Order: sequence, then C-alpha cells, then structure tokens
Amino acid sequence: MNILFVLGAYYPNPSMNGIAAMNLVKVIKSIDTSICCHVLSIKQNTRSFYEEENIGRLHFVNFPIYSLYLCFSKYKEYKAVKKIIFFVLFEIVRIISFCFRNINPLGINEIEGSLYYCEIKKIVKKYNIDKIILISSPFSTYKAGLKIKKVFNNVEVIAYQFDQFVLTSDQKIPKFIWEKRKEKRRKLIDKCADLFDDYFSFYKDLEYETDNRIKKIGLPLLVLKDYVQNTDRVDLPIKFVFAGSLNIGLREPKDAISLICSNHFENDFIVDFYHFGNCNGQIEYYRKQYPLIIRNHGQKSPEICYKAMSEADFLVSIGTFQGNQIAGKTFDYISQRKPILYFYYNEDDINAKILQKYSLAETIRINRSDDEANKKRISEFVNSIRGNTADRNEILQQFSAFTPEYIAHQILGLKNGNY
Repeated sequence: MNILFVLGAYYPNPSMNGIAAMNLVKVIKSIDTSICCHVLSIKQNTRSFYEEENIGRLHFVNFPIYSLYLCFSKYKEYKAVKKIIFFVLFEIVRIISFCFRNINPLGINEIEGSLYYCEIKKIVKKYNIDKIILISSPFSTYKAGLKIKKVFNNVEVIAYQFDQFVLTSDQKIPKFIWEKRKEKRRKLIDKCADLFDDYFSFYKDLEYETDNRIKKIGLPLLVLKDYVQNTDRVDLPIKFVFAGSLNIGLREPKDAISLICSNHFENDFIVDFYHFGNCNGQIEYYRKQYPLIIRNHGQKSPEICYKAMSEADFLVSIGTFQGNQIAGKTFDYISQRKPILYFYYNEDDINAKILQKYSLAETIRINRSDDEANKKRISEFVNSIRGNTADRNEILQQFSAFTPEYIAHQILGLKNGNY
C-alpha cells in the first residue's frame, strides 16, 4: 500500500502539523514495513525528492513567494544597510502574499492550490498511490484534493483538519467581507465532506457538532519520553523553557514573563525562550530588564527545542486570549512528562481544563488583581515539584486518544497491523 500525506511545512523544519504527521508516518512504518509513506510538503531546501528513514519518501512543492519569505525573514541576522534592505524586501513579499490570499473569495492562495494539485497528480501516477491524507492548514490542499478526486476516483482521499479555518489575514478585512468568506468556506467544507472518502477534524466547530460526515478526532502528538527523576540539577539554577509560537493580539508572553521573573524561588533561575512569531520585541524588553534571567534564542530547529525541553525543570505554556482551541503544544508538552506552568486568560480556556488532568501542571489564570496570589502559587509549585516526572501509565490512561497509534487506527482503519 502507498499512502501520500499532503501538508505545509514538514522537513527539515516541521510545523506542529508537520510533527504530528511525522509521528503518524513513524507509527505506520513501525507496524507494517510493506506500507510506503510519501509526504508532499512545502520546499524548504534545494532538494526536490529524497527518502529519510522513519519519516517517509519526501516530495516538495515549490512556492516562490514562500522561498523569498524564508530568505528575507533572516533580516535580523544582518547589520546596517543589508538588514534594512532585507527588511524592506521581507515586507514587500509579505504584502504580496497577503494580496494573493485576499483576492480569493476563500482567503486562500489559488496558485498554491494549483501547485499542490500538479505535484499530487505526478506522485499518484508515478507511485500508484492508494490513499491521500490532506492535512490542513493549509486549506489550499482541499482545493487540490477535490480536483484529484475527479481525476483519480479510485484513490481514497481523506481530509484531516488540524486547525480552525481562520487565517491571520482574516483579522485585517472588513466584517462584511469576512461574513461572505465564512459562508464560502462552509460550502468548501460541505463539498469536501460529501466528496472525500473520509473527513476527520480536530478543530471543534459548533456548526458541525452534529454533522455525522465529519468525525471528531485528536492529534497524534502524545509520544511519551523516557526520563528518570532529575536529581543532578538540584543545586543548579531552576530552568524554565518556553518553545512555541507567539503573536501579538493572540498569544503574548509579557504577563507570563512578569509573573515568573518577579517571583522568588529557593534557587536562582533562568527562562529560555525558543519562539517564532512577532513578539520578539516583548521578550527583548524584558530581557533587558532581567538580563541574568531571560535568554532569547529566537526561532530554532525542532531538534534544538526538544533538547532544551529535555533539559528543563519546568515547561512554560501560554494560552491564547480566547482560549477556545486545543493547542497541539499542550500534548507536545505532556509528552515530555515534565512539570508544566500554563498561563491563560479566559476562565473557560480549554487547555487549562485538559492540563488540570495532568498531575504535574499548575494552571495560572492571569488577572492583575490576583498577581500576588498567583506568584505565591507559582513559587509553591516550583519549590515542591522540581525534579518530578509524570507516570507513563497515568498519562496514557487520561490521554490515550492523542497517541499516534490510536489516530492511525482511526484514520487508516488499522486492524492488528493490517489495513
């Protein structure tokens, strides 16, 4: 059997969706070595095809705009004139990309969808693909999948929606355009649910809560790490690590930083930030205030981030202001079996409710009037829990539906190693 996964960023620098897909590929290959997993993703380097052990046969779709975006986004690494030039070019590319998306009624890049379609068509013909799994976002893969289903009706097409169908660019359009866009997106999802062989969704949309065509499912991000209790670091500074995305107006670090850095613990402490997004200015502001505490590493590879997480005493997580969507990072952190500090704003935050089932988590609702009480809770938690590791069986009992093994069974109909 030949399976093709289609998604955004996968290798060498995967997004959270890419990490989830990689976990699925590894599980499938470990269960049945006769199954060949192909992965089509956005091109991030010079190669057009190669195979890596445990992560599949890799194919790439080349988006010139994305390549330029990656190139010019490194403007911070340069100095003086070159930095200014790269910054200007970066902003131009960003504006062009915004325009491409917003001239489309759905708010997706139509050219991107066409490029996906062309590459999928080549791979299906050359490798006799049996199943295609479209992981969104990007939602342009859905447009490509609908075309593929018309041409290759015998190929099974499965949609796996990881994210809410809302893009950053949606926040910058007038409300009447947004309402029309939402209606068109509903029609696209309806069409996919009707024509695809299966439609799985992690995102819980109330409009489709009772829709039997769309099956609710978790994310394959719970891959438990093997750690022993860390007693060697008792006399060293307490190490907090944040690894993930930060965006102004969505998920900001300033309140969490303030609560941690103004606290008092039994030992000295440091806070490491491995992040991407547009909140570097906030982190730099506090780094200058607390130069011996905060270390700003910027965006690093997943390997570096996971290494930092493995060496941490505490993992720091920050919720969105709305708190209405389960974050993949929640299960990525639980996988580490480390103590977690979760900062959130909305009393109904769904990630806070999940983490309250995890024995080594402290959930802190940010409210200025509760600052002193929150500092005390953080201090007591840190001083009492440091060095502990969560029990594997306890985690699996609570969160087994988020393991790659469980998801593979659900999406691919895995039965005792056979499809």
